Amino acid sequence: MKGNLYKSYDFASVVTKDDLRDLFLFVTTNFEFVKCSIKTKDGAEYNSITLEEVLQYDNCDYRKIICFSIKGNKDEINSFSFPNISITLCDNSVYDKSFVLDIRDLEENEIVCYVKKIEDFVKRIKVFYWFVHKVGFYIFLGCFVYVIFALLYSLKIGNNEEKVYNFLILQSFALFFGGTSVFWGRKLMSFLYPEFCFCIGEQERYIKNKEKMRAFIFGPILIGLVIGIVASIISHFILSA
Repeated sequence: MKGNLYKSYDFASVVTKDDLRDLFLFVTTNFEFVKCSIKTKDGAEYNSITLEEVLQYDNCDYRKIICFSIKGNKDEINSFSFPNISITLCDNSVYDKSFVLDIRDLEENEIVCYVKKIEDFVKRIKVFYWFVHKVGFYIFLGCFVYVIFALLYSLKIGNNEEKVYNFLILQSFALFFGGTSVFWGRKLMSFLYPEFCFCIGEQERYIKNKEKMRAFIFGPILIGLVIGIVASIISHFILSA
């Protein structure tokens, strides 16, 4: 029994050369005819290229890769209009998906096997900070923080009627600022934690620089927090002695 399958994912990811090699090996092992293609930020498209050509691409920022596709067929090398398998990785700051799997005209057991391998690959390239690029995360965080502050403030002022009125006014402001924090929060997180990157050429150095920047920014904060906690524990024991 033959069938088709289409799956798509949307998550933050950093794709390395080893990831692409493993994906290419998976496709070439199972399909006789394979071809790769890329799209770049400046609008260029390169079709029917080899993986080594992709890995040797300079990938500078204004011409960086925003889409990589690999297609495989069991028969007829020229029939790539409807390949048996098509795997596409996209920069989801440009596209609405980051990973697309399209399988056509394959046996049921093949589909089950390939999907399991692809699911393992997807888990591998999904970065730990994927949730900081979700709009819902910032809406929840922003609204929660501002509503709590509004509630605490309103409980301290006036009589009961004034408390209700002030709470409603402050909650309206809280919801407004919570919404606007989505934009600025995502801007900051996208700067520190890239939403998607093909870690090839110039972009490999770009990712390493971002890692150093995060260590420089958050390192002192974490160290200061640890020192503060240790100091408070020590002072508590000294005062209680």
